[in-house]
Amino acid sequence: MENTTGRTIRLGVFVTLGVIIFISAVYLLGQKQSLFSQTFTIRALFGNVNGLQTGNNVRFSGINVGSVTHVIILNDSLIEVRMRIRESFRPYIKKNAIASVGTDGLMGNKIVNIAPEKGTAEPVENDYLIKSYSRTDADAILSTLNITNENAALLTKNLVDLTNQIKDGEGILNDVFYSAEISHEVKSTITNLRLTSEKTYQITKQLAQLTHDLKDGEGTLGWLLTDTVSKQKITMTFEKLENTAGKLQAVTDSLNTLINQMKDGEGTVSVLVNDTILANDVKQTLHNLNEGTSSLQQNMEALRYTWPFKKGYKKLKKEKKKMD
Repeated sequence: MENTTGRTIRLGVFVTLGVIIFISAVYLLGQKQSLFSQTFTIRALFGNVNGLQTGNNVRFSGINVGSVTHVIILNDSLIEVRMRIRESFRPYIKKNAIASVGTDGLMGNKIVNIAPEKGTAEPVENDYLIKSYSRTDADAILSTLNITNENAALLTKNLVDLTNQIKDGEGILNDVFYSAEISHEVKSTITNLRLTSEKTYQITKQLAQLTHDLKDGEGTLGWLLTDTVSKQKITMTFEKLENTAGKLQAVTDSLNTLINQMKDGEGTVSVLVNDTILANDVKQTLHNLNEGTSSLQQNMEALRYTWPFKKGYKKLKKEKKKMD
C-alpha cells in the first residue's frame, strides 16, 4: 500500500514537472513567434531571398520586431515574403521603409532587415507591401572575384609577352622606345605642338584685345560701330548715292531713247545727223558766216583809217596806254 502511494506521488510530481516544462516551452516559442501579442502583417517582394526561411527573424533598425511567416514563389523572378510584426512597432514602420535580406552575423541565419527612410510618411497598414531591394549574394561576389582574378591573370600574361617582345626588339613598341629616328620625330612633333599652342594663345589674346577695343569704341572699326553721328552721316551718304544713281538711271534712259530715235530717224538731232542735204546747208551757212565775219573785220579795220573814226581810235589808244 505504501509502495503504491509513493509511486503515485512520484508519478504526479513527474507529470506536473513535465506539464510545467511543456507550458514554459510553448510560452517561450509563442513569445518568439509573437503568438501571444497583437500583431499585423506586412509584405515585400524579392528577386532572390538567399536562403531565407519561415521562422527567421525580422529586424527594424537592428531590433527584433517579428518573424517571417511565409515565403511564396510568385513566378520565376519574384518571391513574396510575408512577415508578422508586433503591433507596438507599427507607429515606427512607415510606408517608405525598405526591406532587405541579410545575415545574422558572418555565418548566421538569414533575416529580414527593415530600414527607415528619411522624410515623412504614414505608418504601414495591415498587409501593406513595402519597398525592397536585393543585396548581392556572397556566392555572386565570389564568382565575380573569380572572373576578375582570371582576367587579371590573363592581362598579366599578355603584359609579360609584350615586355618580352620589346626586349627582343620585336614589334612597333620596340621602335618607339629604342629607335632614335622615331624618338626624334616624336620630339619634333611635340615641339611643333608647343609652338602651335603658343601661336594659338597669341591669336586668342589678340582677338580678345580686338573685341575689347570694339566694345570700347577704339580703332576705325570700333569708331564705325559705336559712333552714332558717323552712322547717320554714312546713312545719308548712301541715301544720296541712291538718289544720284536714280538720276543717272533717268539720264541713261533719256540717252537711250534719244539714240533709239536717232537710229529710227526721229527728232531734230536725227535729221541733222542723217539728212545729208540739211548737213550741207548747215555747212554752207557756217561757211558764209565765217566769210561774213572776216569781211566785217576787214571793214572795221579799214574804218580806223577813215577821217571820222581815226580821231576816236587814237583817243581810245591813249586811254589804254594810261591805264597800262
